[in-house]
Amino acid sequence: MSAKSATGSAAPSVQKWVIDSDIEYQLRSGALLRRLQNEGLSHGSIELSLRCSNLIAIGRGEQQPFSDLPSLLRVELSGCPKLESIPKMMFSRYPHLVSVVFGEHSNIKNIGTWAFQYCSALTSITLPNKLKIIEYRVFTECTSLERVVCNKKLKTIGFCAFQHCSALTSVTLPDKLEVIGFCAFQHCSALTSVTLPDKLEFIEKLAFGDYTSLECVVCNNKNLEAVDESAF
Repeated sequence: MSAKSATGSAAPSVQKWVIDSDIEYQLRSGALLRRLQNEGLSHGSIELSLRCSNLIAIGRGEQQPFSDLPSLLRVELSGCPKLESIPKMMFSRYPHLVSVVFGEHSNIKNIGTWAFQYCSALTSITLPNKLKIIEYRVFTECTSLERVVCNKKLKTIGFCAFQHCSALTSVTLPDKLEVIGFCAFQHCSALTSVTLPDKLEFIEKLAFGDYTSLECVVCNNKNLEAVDESAF
């Protein structure tokens, strides 16, 4: 089998898996998921490291190869340089997921809707360098998410992308960002200040709505075409 486990120096309750070949067959067959589920039940938590140099996509259509795996703790995707997308709902509702690493040379251009929704243990994330759009509700209800680092090419933050991320204190908005969507940062009650990038064109309705802590908005932007009256 190309899926291998090793406890290494990890605590006994954490099972480490390295997936390095035949991944398409294993994910389609469901055999890998069943083994991971059994390991999760036996050992508590699972760490996944994907090292598949030719992998372009994970899953097919509505199929989610790691679905129903609530014991997932960490995911390392930096060993998949050709991976182009994360399907919708891929890691949604994983209550113990604390870390996702895309890697410096990630080729991921799309993260599907609801991909990390309700990952209530996720504390920080650095987005892939080629990602241009954060789809809607990707990080909704990630209530422990404190820090988000956006890449320089990001142009759109979709509606409700970070809604109800109540622990969020730091967001790096890149210079090329053009649109902050409807309710994108609504109910992010820990975010006290934000600096709007120079190329930003639209801030949609309730983008920063219903704050209790927002004290400072810095904007030196001459390109801003429209700010909805309820944006803040």
